[in-house]
Amino acid sequence: MECQPDFDKAIARFGYLMALIGFVKKHAIATLREIDLRNAKAEGFERDRFPRSIVQAYSTLCKEKGMRRRKEIIELCQDIGSSPFFREPNCFQMLQQFLAAAHHNFLIIAVPIGNREGSEAQDSPGRSRPGLRPHHRYTNRQQGRPCA
Repeated sequence: MECQPDFDKAIARFGYLMALIGFVKKHAIATLREIDLRNAKAEGFERDRFPRSIVQAYSTLCKEKGMRRRKEIIELCQDIGSSPFFREPNCFQMLQQFLAAAHHNFLIIAVPIGNREGSEAQDSPGRSRPGLRPHHRYTNRQQGRPCA
């Protein structure tokens, strides 16, 4: 599935927001990319990482300019950072053919993007086990057929 375009849009929105409040857009985006790369190396691809990286980038920019952070801007940064996770996923072209060919050569495991808590499947009330339900399939809601 393609999700990078959603992250690219969020990065661009962050740059526009920073330009609106007086920061240099290119510098703001470069700061975000540097912080997010550092956080990705340290934390992996947790769902909370990207919104936190955006808030950290805003905080860094404020510190550089000697400005006070504003609560409403922090909230906007968190919303921008969370936005890629609430978009309809798009399958990349030829996904079905790729999966059909790869099925014979590789063990393919689909995992959700999210927090560690989100990767626990409930077997029964009060009892959980790590991992995904074996029958769980993601579907492309727009086309009504399996996506992966």
